[in-house]
Amino acid sequence: MAARYAYRKYDFIKVFNDNYDMVFNVCLRICCNYHTAQDISQDVFLKVHKNLSGFNEESGISTWIYRIAVNTCIDHVRREKKWYTQIRNLFLERNEPSGRFENEVFLKDAGMKILKEMEPNYRAILTLKHYAGFDYREIAQIMNTTEATIGVQLHRARKQAKDIAVRGGIEL
Repeated sequence: MAARYAYRKYDFIKVFNDNYDMVFNVCLRICCNYHTAQDISQDVFLKVHKNLSGFNEESGISTWIYRIAVNTCIDHVRREKKWYTQIRNLFLERNEPSGRFENEVFLKDAGMKILKEMEPNYRAILTLKHYAGFDYREIAQIMNTTEATIGVQLHRARKQAKDIAVRGGIEL
């Protein structure tokens, strides 16, 4: 296990440098927006900085940071979905377009299009398993649940992804 990270300026810089790319990529795949992923990555490292002295080594530092990143992303997606639904309804009442051009361009990638439509928890689990390459035990630690639950949720996430692909005419 890595040495305990007592707060010192150089410790945070090392933690940041060692984990930023991983955090940004997880945020990008869960949030499906480049600029949002940058903002959330910044929020994640503010939380890491604030709580680094309390890191207790029950898991590895990267697992702890993944947990913070995934939870921050899921919270953001839930808030965004609620906000987006409200805005969309306002536009529909006025018969105006609700999509933004840059989001449509970004979502042309089939995988991102599928992820964007998935439930936030399923999106996170698929990202951790297939993009980050974590095993069930590591995902369970990050998501704060059991390995059995991860197995069931991963099965449901894959099914949801396939259903979205079929509905959208996307070949997997």
